[in-house]
Amino acid sequence: MDFQLNEEQSMLENSIGRFVREKFSTLEAIDNARKNTRGFSDADWQQLVEMGLTMMPFSEADGGLGYGIEETGIVMSALGRGLVAAPYLNNIVIPGVILSKAANDSQKSKLLSIMIEGQKRFAFAHNEAKTFNDPFNIELSAKKSGNQYALNGTKVVVPYAEGADYYIVSARTGEHKAPEESLGLFIVPADTKGVEAAHYKSADGGRASNITFKNVLIDEENRLGKENEAFPVIERALQEGMVAMMAEAAGIMDQLLHLTVDYLKQRVQFGVAISGFQALQHKAVDIMIASEQARSMSYYAMMMLNAQDRQERLATLSAAKAQINKSARFVGQMSVQLHGGIGMTMEYIGAHYFRRLTMIEMLFGSSDVHIENVIHYGKLVA
Repeated sequence: MDFQLNEEQSMLENSIGRFVREKFSTLEAIDNARKNTRGFSDADWQQLVEMGLTMMPFSEADGGLGYGIEETGIVMSALGRGLVAAPYLNNIVIPGVILSKAANDSQKSKLLSIMIEGQKRFAFAHNEAKTFNDPFNIELSAKKSGNQYALNGTKVVVPYAEGADYYIVSARTGEHKAPEESLGLFIVPADTKGVEAAHYKSADGGRASNITFKNVLIDEENRLGKENEAFPVIERALQEGMVAMMAEAAGIMDQLLHLTVDYLKQRVQFGVAISGFQALQHKAVDIMIASEQARSMSYYAMMMLNAQDRQERLATLSAAKAQINKSARFVGQMSVQLHGGIGMTMEYIGAHYFRRLTMIEMLFGSSDVHIENVIHYGKLVA
């Protein structure tokens, strides 16, 4: 895999970078965007649509641009640098993978165009109380009767579901001996009878929802893909989402490094800038090293996302996420330490980067989970 950007990718990086700098260069601008219940103003979302970002992840046959995870990573890294609370990952990338791989031609014709054009938003309702360390420990049930399914259960911490027009819901569709068996995916309009959502602000300043389904009746035509066979689609969507989020984390760490170095140059103690203190210089270098390690693992994860050997792919992606988590914690905490008290105040933008890194560390599985995956799938123990 060539990590040098080609001309088209460089243009994309410059375009999204310019958008972020113009719209989200201050904490005030970021806070104003977050006041919107969707986590992002409709005008700014429409600008992303006009830039073609909502078309990127989709094949040309599906009405998209046919770009891959590398281009998605470029966008996510730029959004990370600007701490942009855009629901791009959760309303476009992850739902887009599911619709592209599971929807039939009729469903694609109806749903993909309104997603790409920004007319409607989609949220992947997957998280449950037991899925954070085991993503397929799904208990929400979908019981079939005639040509309908009855959905019952609760999804928790669904990112950017507030304002979504459709939920893509993962559900248990039958008896199973293993977590990956008898899984289904359903497209559920948010205003369907029996759907109740509680929306709230997440710890990183974004938006999340707990969604309860009480005997929600869905027609069979709303099922995405074959009955009981949603596991590979869900796995792929989660993997692409995780890799995209790693790129966001790398962008955040890069920006935190620059913020920290700038602060060290400006902060004066004993009549001199503290950037001249060798001990602090060493700490800044440690941040740079951790940030570069994270970026390298982000690139490696992109490269291995399409590995044919499933066990190799799972081991590699988990190794990358474990390192990203380690780097995120170190960079976030060390940045706070070097800033001193101001590093924890909500009036300073650095604290918000720290909060987002802390959230990323917990999403798509903790470090312990991914280390166990590396041991298991990497066959490190006989």
